[in-house]
Amino acid sequence: MRSIVIAALLLVPVTAMAVDANAVVRIVGDGGSCSATIVSADGLIVSAEHCRCSQLTEAIFRDGTRVAIAQIYEPPEKQGRDEVTVLRITKAAPDGGWPFIPVASRPAAIGTKVTALGYPGGKWSETSGRLSAATERIQWVTDIDGIEPGISGGPLLNSAGELVGVCSGGGGSDEVGPITVSSGLAGKSFMAWGEIRKSLAAVSTVSTDVNKKPTD
Repeated sequence: MRSIVIAALLLVPVTAMAVDANAVVRIVGDGGSCSATIVSADGLIVSAEHCRCSQLTEAIFRDGTRVAIAQIYEPPEKQGRDEVTVLRITKAAPDGGWPFIPVASRPAAIGTKVTALGYPGGKWSETSGRLSAATERIQWVTDIDGIEPGISGGPLLNSAGELVGVCSGGGGSDEVGPITVSSGLAGKSFMAWGEIRKSLAAVSTVSTDVNKKPTD
């Protein structure tokens, strides 16, 4: 059987730190193309549900490596809004594990610099802005470019190179306390840190094939 070898680390600068660009993948299939983040060495992946992830069957690393994937958690109650979904690389991890970006231990603070990575139009993109507003499930980033079709599902990183959000779309509106924040005022929308943690926690409670180990 042909073995898969991930090339040497593809480090990209994120403020004062670097992350392995191979941990940010393009997921493709009959549902089109989106971005996603590997968040564990054994191949768990998070992305955006509006990408129709059940129809996306392959992850492409930035170095061109391709691996099969499968959706293992679909949020049960979408209620007309985007949600964080979870997929898994179905092949056993290479020695040392898959490259991954850790989920932050806490959400990013309003006003801090954040960086979005992904594949708008199928091409690598890195763009930064500042977190301007947030609710429990959505956060907005101002002064950020490159949020175009294809980057949906990609990571939003803090200055330590940790995952604090998932790209949801170009804008929209939501309630922030007693006021409504519009896309023009608050910037581009990202699903919040808490939504990532909620979906990953749900993976261990699902009674399907979620807990099966990847195959050799």
